Amino acid sequence: MCKDIYIPRSALSDQIAAKILSASLTGTATCQIWSSARHTGKRSFFQKELKPKLKGLGCHVISIDLWAKTDLDPGMVLAKTLNDELAIVRDNGSNLVDELPFSWITINKHKLETPGRGRRRGGTLSEVLQEIAKYTADDIVLIVNEAQQSLETAAGCDAMAALRSAFDEMNGDGTRLHLVLSGSHRDRLSALVSKRKAPFIGVEIQEFPRLGRSFVEELVHQVNTRLAADNQLSSDDVTSAFTLLGFRPGILAQVVQDHALGQAGSAGLHQTVTARAGTLQAMVWQQHQDDYGTLTEIQRAVLLILIEDGSGFSPFAAKTLDRIGERMGEILTPPKVQKALDGLRDRGIVWRPGRGSYALEDQDMRDWVLRDTKPRLAASIYSKPASLAPASRSAAR
Repeated sequence: MCKDIYIPRSALSDQIAAKILSASLTGTATCQIWSSARHTGKRSFFQKELKPKLKGLGCHVISIDLWAKTDLDPGMVLAKTLNDELAIVRDNGSNLVDELPFSWITINKHKLETPGRGRRRGGTLSEVLQEIAKYTADDIVLIVNEAQQSLETAAGCDAMAALRSAFDEMNGDGTRLHLVLSGSHRDRLSALVSKRKAPFIGVEIQEFPRLGRSFVEELVHQVNTRLAADNQLSSDDVTSAFTLLGFRPGILAQVVQDHALGQAGSAGLHQTVTARAGTLQAMVWQQHQDDYGTLTEIQRAVLLILIEDGSGFSPFAAKTLDRIGERMGEILTPPKVQKALDGLRDRGIVWRPGRGSYALEDQDMRDWVLRDTKPRLAASIYSKPASLAPASRSAAR
């Protein structure tokens, strides 16, 4: 009933579009990087609002989601999307020369055949983008969702470097390349901008604004027009539910629909947010609870210290080993901690942005551990693992 409702975020799409258009007017290009938690509406915004708006303003828009095909190397997802786009623009511009300057795309150890005839050599992603530019008179805007996934593989890293190369080479006369990157992990995105050899060094990571009261009121208005007069939603109740759900519009849509069409009707939502708020929070936190249930005692202790220390976490420092050992009631060695970290990485809870450094994969887990019930949760972390069935992270995503 309400899953098909999209509430425009005109101010944000106007802001992003204005930066792109003003850069084009001055003969330059822009790279924007946006970060926010998962399931807070980034993908819907880029696909349903920003992409059509930019197209309407005369831009040639290409969008890529690096989480759309988790079975493929993220570098290959980028390469295949751009290769498919090249085939489309070449078909549309068939009056132009047929032969390409290359006949396949090379990215790290991967090879992808290009459409049509070409010289027998490999091309880079930068060259593919420049070929696309030849077939369109418009500036190109490349939107990459979950850009931090590119860091998972060598080909993905090479793809980001190629995008930067294309960005620099096309930043001048002729068709320009504008980049809009987004991600759900700010720490991981920072690896694209803050390291000495980072492809987008110096680019500011902007916080993608979360939806607020105006979104709720418009949602309530649109839903209520579809409901009976005696089954109307309250904006206050929906706002409370939205807050408890961590400002996740997709989960809110399901909660609203379940109540509006349920036996208690929309009025039942008030009882849920006042007397059974935990049921809403459980929808968000269940995956984290399942993940904790699969961890060993040392993995839980290591994870809590990592959360407490944040970016300053130094797993093999003597003080860190002592703190983890205190929690465990034993003396720990670096190999034991390393084994625990490897287990956390295998479960997708922790990732390694660089040698000897570790960070949480999903920042929501930090909020789950450090929320108001921290003492109870901390106690569970130090206890023996609960006998819960292992959860499938891929299914949860």
